[in-house]
Amino acid sequence: MNNKITEKLNNLCFDLGQDPFLVQGAGGNVSIKDDNLLWVKASGTALSHALNKNIFVPVDLESIKREIKNGNYSFSPSVTNNSSLRPSIETLLHGIMKHKVVIHLHMISALRFLIKSDAHKNLLKILGDDLSWGYVKYCKPGENLARAVTELLKQKDGIDIIFLENHGVVLGAESVELARKKLETLDNCLGKSELKNKEDFDDNLIDIESPIINFDWCANQALHNLTTNENLFGCIENSWALFPDHVVFLGHQPLIVDDTNSLKELNYDEISNEPFIFVKKVGILQNSITTQAQIEQLLCYFNVISNIADYCNIKTLTDMEISELLNWDAEVYRQALSKID
Repeated sequence: MNNKITEKLNNLCFDLGQDPFLVQGAGGNVSIKDDNLLWVKASGTALSHALNKNIFVPVDLESIKREIKNGNYSFSPSVTNNSSLRPSIETLLHGIMKHKVVIHLHMISALRFLIKSDAHKNLLKILGDDLSWGYVKYCKPGENLARAVTELLKQKDGIDIIFLENHGVVLGAESVELARKKLETLDNCLGKSELKNKEDFDDNLIDIESPIINFDWCANQALHNLTTNENLFGCIENSWALFPDHVVFLGHQPLIVDDTNSLKELNYDEISNEPFIFVKKVGILQNSITTQAQIEQLLCYFNVISNIADYCNIKTLTDMEISELLNWDAEVYRQALSKID
């Protein structure tokens, strides 16, 4: 790649990675097409590391186009250099999009709509025909999602933005500068300036000593609102599995107890791998082995559910969809990398 383009791309990735309302942990990915190569973010790497680590791997773009044309979505794109890293799970998605630069993010301004069963209708009200966009119902990331996006693009040519139900956004442009500008425009249209963040919530200082070894009260005071705010706690209880990364890093269901006395009744051997324990009306206990990726995913969940207009029509992933994610070797690999970083 041209050095100037590489610099612009890395700066874009770094900037995206600094904003938790756009990127959480190793989530999200970016790519750029360069002749017959697709340079795509490697699985498990973080956009925020773009300035000090090589987070991109090259894959053969022509082979992606050929396999997709033949209806083969199950093949694994191969890296053309000697990197030990794997291409992103969403590499096919990047190859399918015709744009030179493609960005896929789990942006809060969009997710707060995409977790509702009436998401498409609400997006139509907000965006109308002002932007060239399409909508895809929830599919398992990777092969299934790539197939669904291909079908969408056959039906509606010229799409620059694709909303992924219970997942995120894909956006394409012909340059790094235009991609950045288009993302800012979309974020503003979706009301980013109106979003609440953790500073808008009360800090919950807990002076109770944790009764469980290797667990202590979460240092992020605002997150305790997940247990003390009635609406937010209702989501913890009833609407946990909202998007893939949340399930992959935080599991299929939360561990909830009614009060601090109930903590003493827990069997440590059974809970030793739990990242968090949610104590109703008190706060959140965090495991000493909880990773930064897990903390960022919980903050993402907090940011999403604290910014929805109401708590009706929330759409969660089904048991089958959850099982597909938790038993997927590609996601096991990504989790393993998050523990190393």
